[in-house]
Amino acid sequence: MSTVHEGLLLEFPVLETARLRLRELTSGDAEALFRLFASEELMKYYGRYPMSEIIEAEEMIERHRLLFEELRGIRWGLELKENGQLIGTAGFHAWVPHYNRAEIGYELDSVYHGQGLAKEALTAAIQYAFETMGLNRIGALVYPENEASAGLLLRLGFELEGLLKQYALFRDRYQDLNMYALLREQWERRG
Repeated sequence: MSTVHEGLLLEFPVLETARLRLRELTSGDAEALFRLFASEELMKYYGRYPMSEIIEAEEMIERHRLLFEELRGIRWGLELKENGQLIGTAGFHAWVPHYNRAEIGYELDSVYHGQGLAKEALTAAIQYAFETMGLNRIGALVYPENEASAGLLLRLGFELEGLLKQYALFRDRYQDLNMYALLREQWERRG
């Protein structure tokens, strides 16, 4: 898929790391995506209930396609290079090109936690965001009790900016979220 931005044709980017291919989600990913998002463990920090029907995965794929087409963000499927298995997604939403900022989001099948795959994927996505999307700031909203995600962000150079009280309505109640941020200059200093 491609889209036009300021007269330039933009193809959906494919990013490669040592173990992962970050690629566009397609209709063929609906079953794998459904398996991921039907998991209570995966969804407890996602801000919604687990999926109960495959049509929800199909609709999610379409929303991610439109996100990119309308230049509001980008969401990659995380595919293991060794076997082509989809194990999560990562990318940017709330992209405001005028202000050169976006928020990052990600999830990874719990079977693959603790293997450095999330860090590998996010490192590639962040590099793309600063070098190609022209971002100056990447934000991340995280449930205060999601210590694993907070730890990952800190290892990537994000800083905790503060607690946003009752910031979002998730699962029928107002939730506090921590705001983390990474600036381009911080990323560049880290090398």
